[in-house]
Amino acid sequence: YGWKSKKVKKILALKSISRVRWLSNACDGSVQNLISRAKLVVSTSHAEGFNLPVAEALLNNCNVLISNNPVHCELYKKVV
Repeated sequence: YGWKSKKVKKILALKSISRVRWLSNACDGSVQNLISRAKLVVSTSHAEGFNLPVAEALLNNCNVLISNNPVHCELYKKVV
């Protein structure tokens, strides 16, 4: 589920951050519902392709925090 994701999940669990949702293998409807209500979408991927959730967040006028990987730089350099 991503590079060092176990460490991030452990930190989130220790901090008891109830407003943070960790998604993996979520259906399209769940993702769209959560993104439409989100204040921030974070994608820390180092090897993601197009990364559709980031595009969906931007279409919903949601703030995004993304990693500085080549695909993100090429696709989203003008909007983030």
